[in-house]
Amino acid sequence: MQQLLEKSINFKQLPLILLIFGEEEFLVEEAIQTIIKKVAENGEKDFQFERYDAEDLSLNDIANIASTASLLAIRRTILIKNFEEVIPKANSKKDFSNTSFGKYLKNPSPDTFLILQANHSSLNGLSKQLNSSSKALAKKLNFPLDIIVNNFNWLEFPKLWPNEYPKWVETRAKKMGLKLQPNVVELLISKSGDSLRNLANELDKLKIYADDKINISLEDIIEIAGASKESTVFDLQ
Repeated sequence: MQQLLEKSINFKQLPLILLIFGEEEFLVEEAIQTIIKKVAENGEKDFQFERYDAEDLSLNDIANIASTASLLAIRRTILIKNFEEVIPKANSKKDFSNTSFGKYLKNPSPDTFLILQANHSSLNGLSKQLNSSSKALAKKLNFPLDIIVNNFNWLEFPKLWPNEYPKWVETRAKKMGLKLQPNVVELLISKSGDSLRNLANELDKLKIYADDKINISLEDIIEIAGASKESTVFDLQ
């Protein structure tokens, strides 16, 4: 996660706009939290964070919010959740280029880091289409996604398939200082279903109960189960 974010975002010179999306909502949420934390650490006293839900806004509202100068900080970080709620319908005939948001995209505020979190079907799989030209990509997207994708930073967390889960679990466990035997990985996956959020939660619990132990075997899981009263992956029945 950290390497992907650092590869996509220059935290020393933040992008003006970042569109973040994907079918793996847990990874999207985790990435946003990591980004905000990283920006806060770099910004120190100059950090100002604002969060809004697009369900309560219009595109013009977002443009006005992003354009407003701050008296408290040099640079603002603004998160707009559920950005898909304000995206015009695909069959809309309106010219949006001269709307407030259209004008903002032409000249974004240099003092604002605008994070747009969206869950829009037209964006799914976008990172796999990188072999296509930017113009080809734009034709498949509606305003303002077409302009944002072609002119600003974006980050996708596409759906992980079951055959990708073992590597994801092993990688995450390694970053937590754990080395899991293959049968432990299989157990975690079988008990957590197809939810990365559940898998992450069970790894967190495993880290707590394992204490300082690094190499985790199935025998360790059975031993840990005796100390845990929670209904978790450690319930081997």
